[in-house]
Formats: sequence, structure tokens, C-alpha cells
Amino acid sequence: ATPVLAFASGTLERLAGQDREARPRTLVNAVEITAAVILLGWLSAALVQNYIGERVERDQVAAQRVWIEAGELLTTLHGYYIATHVEERLVPMTAAEHAGVRKRHLAILDRLGVLSRRGGPEIAEQIEKTRRFILSEPLTAAPGHSGEIEGQILALRVAFEARNKLLWADHTQKRRRMHTVNLLMNQMLLVILLVATSNLLFRIARPLRQIRSEVARLRSDGPFDPTRINSRFVELQTL
Repeated sequence: ATPVLAFASGTLERLAGQDREARPRTLVNAVEITAAVILLGWLSAALVQNYIGERVERDQVAAQRVWIEAGELLTTLHGYYIATHVEERLVPMTAAEHAGVRKRHLAILDRLGVLSRRGGPEIAEQIEKTRRFILSEPLTAAPGHSGEIEGQILALRVAFEARNKLLWADHTQKRRRMHTVNLLMNQMLLVILLVATSNLLFRIARPLRQIRSEVARLRSDGPFDPTRINSRFVELQTL
């Protein structure tokens, strides 16, 4: 948009056939416009690149916070289960104590259910399966049964880790697309730079070349025709 704002007025005037000589400019003004085009183009590209990068990284950081908390909860759940199993072997627990342990386990599963809303149906399925298993079976029983409970907890951890792996793969793909977008923007910025500087050099070099031609004609006893010199710059018009 910056080159359009800088050069569109002149293009529209030329297409409309309006007199451009009525609005002379100085060389300083032309250099200022070119500098503004380059600086604003670079600033726009930098802002867009920073926004895209911050957005991608912010989403990934938020996702990792969720999975870190989920991992800590799973470790706590596993620790609760092991502690309960060991205590039960040493001192049998009462029904009230069993209910309290089960309540703590279910509270952790409830929190995992909240965290798994962005984890897909597989995690929600495994959480519900673990919940049903805890509700339907005693927390401590024969060694075979204890292995089943531990297996449910480990399966839940595997489900979370698999989802986290997919998130990292998606994040890597987003970073690759972001790199491509940044590369295209830098190329566009280079094109804007080349167009702006070439336009300035052309608008300065053309009248100087015309002046040299007229001076050479004057040396050959020809007439000096200032109307052949096409320039909007006040300094060249004065010269």
C-alpha cells in the first residue's frame, strides 16, 4: 500500500491528462518520499512478521502449559495410587479412607478432563474409561488388579504424550509456513526498494540527460529549447 500512496497520484494525473508542471517538487521532497516508502515498507514487514511469530509461539506456549499441568497431574495420580497400594498392604484402610482416596483420584480426572478439551476424543475416551474403572473396582486388591489400574493410568499418559507429539508436529509445520511468508514479504520489500530507488534515479537522470542534449545542440549553433526538458523538480527547472 505504501508505494500506491506515494505514486498513485502522479499516475492518476498522467492518465487524466492533467498538467503536472503546475505542481513542481524539490529534490529533497522526492528523496523524502522515497525514504518514506522504504522505511514504511520495512516497518510494515517487520510488524507483520513479529505478529505472525508471536501468534504462533503464543499458541504453542499455551498448549505446552496445558500439557505440562496434565503431566504433573498424571504423576500425582500415579503417586497417589502407589502410596495407597503400599499403605493398604501395611495397614488396611477403612471404607471412609477408601472413599477419600477415590475422591482425590476423581478430582484429578475431572481436572484432566478440563485440560483435555483441546486434546481430541481419544484422551477424553481414555479419561472416561479410567474413571469408570476407578468407580467400579476397589483401589487396592490383588496384585493382578493393581496392575490393571496402573495400566489405565499409564495408558492415559501415553494418550496425552501422543497428542502433545501431534501438537509439536503441527507447530513445526506452522513455523515452516511462517518462514515462507516471511521470505515472500522480504522479497516484496526488496521489489519496493528497487522500484522506489529506480523511479527516483530515473526522474533525476532523465532531465539531466535532456539538459546535456540541449547544451550540445546550443554548442552546434542550434536553438536551446527548454520545453524539451521534462522535469518537475524546482532545482532542475531553475537550472
